[in-house]
Amino acid sequence: MSALSHQQWDKINRFCMELYAENSSQHFFQCCLEELPTLLNVRLISWDFFDAEMNLVNSSWTSAYEDLRPAFLPVLAETMISHPVIQALDLDFQHSPLEEVYSVKDHVSHRQFRETAIYREGYRHLDIQNQLYTELSFDHGLRTGLAINSDQEITERDRETLRWLRPHLKSAYQQILKLEQARGVQTALAGSQDQFPMLTARQQEVVAYLITGLPRKLIADRMSISIHTLNGYIKEIYRVTGVHSQKELMRAFTLLLIAKNPSSLL
Repeated sequence: MSALSHQQWDKINRFCMELYAENSSQHFFQCCLEELPTLLNVRLISWDFFDAEMNLVNSSWTSAYEDLRPAFLPVLAETMISHPVIQALDLDFQHSPLEEVYSVKDHVSHRQFRETAIYREGYRHLDIQNQLYTELSFDHGLRTGLAINSDQEITERDRETLRWLRPHLKSAYQQILKLEQARGVQTALAGSQDQFPMLTARQQEVVAYLITGLPRKLIADRMSISIHTLNGYIKEIYRVTGVHSQKELMRAFTLLLIAKNPSSLL
């Protein structure tokens, strides 16, 4: 990474700051799809969503290619089994999320890659000659992968750049998932007011964030209050609910919500 210029580092830092600027899935994916191509000097970024058996369920692409997605998504789904990375890492895919940045050229030569079904029927029409792939997280039963697609040679510096970005992408994405889950829990709590009459709406909001495991600093930021004020809310919640720790609170309210609505925490 020492080969990166100060200007390139500045672009990377600004991109990472933008990732955390707004906590919504739409912003996160759009930020990556539209800004990563310029940052990494590639033409097409895709977010790919797989089921547990690594069957391609859906995919989102850089806007310049979005009109082509309906035509090629079924083709890519059908030929994904021929992808060199999928084939080489089949066991890893089956059992755990991938923690590395993978390149097609790690497994096959360019000539061999051009002989695969996914290249012949899909990638060559999209002018994809090289690809990097990494997986970030699970999302409601789907595996989420980021593919960097290029019409040029992908260098080791490109891979190192993505390796450096990966923990920031993962952290921002997991934070968004927790916040979205917290909003779902908050809705469930509001719909069960009869079960929690002792809690104010503001206290229910705190409980919703705590249940999903968000750190207190982030909760305070999301609620636009100080840590001191948040701790006051939590102390009062403990008092009126009769619990003595965050762990007890999480267990009690999780069980109550599941009993009320088994799908409320999914």
